[in-house]
Amino acid sequence: MLAQLFKWLKAPRRIVAELVKEHDFPYLSDIHHESFSSAWSDGELQKLAANDANLCLVAREKGMGKKPPLGFLMVQRAADEAEILTIATAPSERGNGVARHLVDEAVRRLQSENVISLFLEVDENNLPALSLYRKLGFHPVGQREGYYQSGVATGQKPSTALVMRLDLG
Repeated sequence: MLAQLFKWLKAPRRIVAELVKEHDFPYLSDIHHESFSSAWSDGELQKLAANDANLCLVAREKGMGKKPPLGFLMVQRAADEAEILTIATAPSERGNGVARHLVDEAVRRLQSENVISLFLEVDENNLPALSLYRKLGFHPVGQREGYYQSGVATGQKPSTALVMRLDLG
């Protein structure tokens, strides 16, 4: 019996990515504020999600529809291209595959809509995100010098945004 209990405790969590629900937005705003210095409010996130060109997915443990999301992703579609506008994971969940599940589900949905390219911008100093994006097959296609201003107030110089693309077609 003890072995069965230990097996249950070690069982991997099932993370699912699904469309955002109305009650998720305050949590998404909190996650965004914990992830970025220039974060969006729940009202701004709701407005973006209401746009038919945008796709907003949340990650949660399977069967935990009323629990706070573990992370979220927002994608904007235009013709046969799309761009990840934002992706954020709750600090306690970073490194647990949440972002990977979100991107995988977004790619699956975008492919079904005949989108052929997915773009994103990432801070050159965000090594965990860069590592994930490279593993997922994104490759650099450009950069924006001095794009991220988050450390300027504390004397740091602005950092470069790397523009990356994933070919879906």
